[in-house]
Amino acid sequence: MPINKVVFTCIILLSVNFATHAKETSLFRIAPLLKGNTEKLKSNRFQKAETKISKYYLLYFSASWCPPCRKLAPKMVNFYNESVKNNQEVEMVMFSLDKTDKAALKWAKEENFPWAIVLSPKEKVPQLMISYAPSYIPYYVLVDKRGKIISQGEKALEFIKKRKL
Repeated sequence: MPINKVVFTCIILLSVNFATHAKETSLFRIAPLLKGNTEKLKSNRFQKAETKISKYYLLYFSASWCPPCRKLAPKMVNFYNESVKNNQEVEMVMFSLDKTDKAALKWAKEENFPWAIVLSPKEKVPQLMISYAPSYIPYYVLVDKRGKIISQGEKALEFIKKRKL
């Protein structure tokens, strides 16, 4: 194999390995990234609302146009009310992947979403979304306050319930 191909192949492998390692080790504080970017349903409309500063964050990616998301929504509302609402250790934040805020609002009203929602990402929130970007929805991931992934999917909900966070 010519030396140029060997060098090029090594550079590619190192680049891929570095990018993967960088993503795994790039930790950042969650609360400052969410500050000023979350809203809650109040009086049938979205209003700016700050998330509580917590030890853990359950990041929930969903959209009204997604049939599995719609099916899961009532379960997530119950989970929030039973395991998150009065729990100072964990905060739940939904990242709406709806095309419009109007669609997200309509769905939030229908299901009476109690959690904080990021609608149209601003400032540093896209960094947060990209770091945990799902390849499918609905998707949820439990991270600590520095952004380290603790658990994903159903295991994240079980972790919160069992540990009584």
